[in-house]
Amino acid sequence: MRSFPSASLGAGAALRTTGSSAWQPLLVFALSLLLFCGLIAWLQNVHIVTSNGMFKSIQAEPWIADPGRARLDPSNYLYFPLYGVLAAALDALGILRGVPWKQFAYLNALWASLANVFVFAFVRRVTGSAKAAALTACFHAGTGFVLLLAVISEDIMPGYALVLGAMLLAGLWFDRPTYARVAAVAALFTLGWLIEWRLLFPTLPALILALAL
Repeated sequence: MRSFPSASLGAGAALRTTGSSAWQPLLVFALSLLLFCGLIAWLQNVHIVTSNGMFKSIQAEPWIADPGRARLDPSNYLYFPLYGVLAAALDALGILRGVPWKQFAYLNALWASLANVFVFAFVRRVTGSAKAAALTACFHAGTGFVLLLAVISEDIMPGYALVLGAMLLAGLWFDRPTYARVAAVAALFTLGWLIEWRLLFPTLPALILALAL
């Protein structure tokens, strides 16, 4: 009988801990987005290293102006519909209206911030340390790949964020797989490579091997 009060107190403490840390991912997202958007505004050059985003913005124009007549691209099957909808939403809000190649950079900043939240949440769950998770998220945001592609108009960032999320979930659930978890990882992974098909090559073999194990 004495175990019930202690159990309820433990559950209450767990709930309080969860509630007190719920703001942390939101803070990571907000700070990451502020950093990346600030860099975009400061650099004033969304074509660093590559101008691929400029060509992709031209291809996306039909999806922005008239999605019903737009054509799907085999290698970026979901990218153009996704960024077409998001760019149209920015147009509706009056944010860089009619300049999709600039809008794409800010959208990339949003996806990079989401990826940073994934990293933070994963490390927080594995280590139980918010400080370790914050340092890891800072490291992730500062890597050359993320920092560069979060502030230019290249097309890889949304697919990267989703595939990264799938890989982190796979790692988190590796020792406790269920049909639902395998399906969730597969669905998230599939959405990622349908945005950018080249993401298949470095990641699909690893996921298949993990599933086999």
